[in-house]
Amino acid sequence: MTHAPCAVPYAIGGLAREELWLYTEEEMESERGLEIYRETKAVDVLGDRLIVEGKLNGSIQFDQLIIATGARPAVPRVEGTELEGVLPIRGVEVVEKARRLLAGAERVVVVGAGYIGVEMADVLSHLGKKVYVVDASERPLARSLDRDMGEVVAKFMSGQVELRLGERLVKIGGTSRVEYVRQTKAEFQLTWSFWRPG
Repeated sequence: MTHAPCAVPYAIGGLAREELWLYTEEEMESERGLEIYRETKAVDVLGDRLIVEGKLNGSIQFDQLIIATGARPAVPRVEGTELEGVLPIRGVEVVEKARRLLAGAERVVVVGAGYIGVEMADVLSHLGKKVYVVDASERPLARSLDRDMGEVVAKFMSGQVELRLGERLVKIGGTSRVEYVRQTKAEFQLTWSFWRPG
């Protein structure tokens, strides 16, 4: 089973039909012509052969080798990341938990203004949540857009969410669950928190 990562926020918000963002191995093989080897690890490269071990043992010959090992949410190293209500957004495994946590949330903090953070903020605002977006960069999508385009995106977003750009997260507070978030310039109360790299 695989998924379209950028569709995860829309899946959480119930805005994407499952067949549009979730794919089985069979669909990937029949519709896209891919060969998928699960539980198989690449251990070496010898010339134009990839040496593999696991469910498939042996070698795979290639013309071009692309290493795409995936990504992990960049959870800041601050106090409080282990509290209930702090959830890294990565893949389909978080969709149901995110929906449960969001059901009672009124105010939500999205840490990171990269693609997934911007999409998550959009979804949450459409669900009627008060959304704060915290990012150390001075504009959303800073790694992808130049300053002029980033300012256009920021202007559009500020009509829907509260942007806390140029601010770094320094602490997440609470007893058993998250109750507040402290940034370099302010502190505010909240009911739920999303994590995603900027």
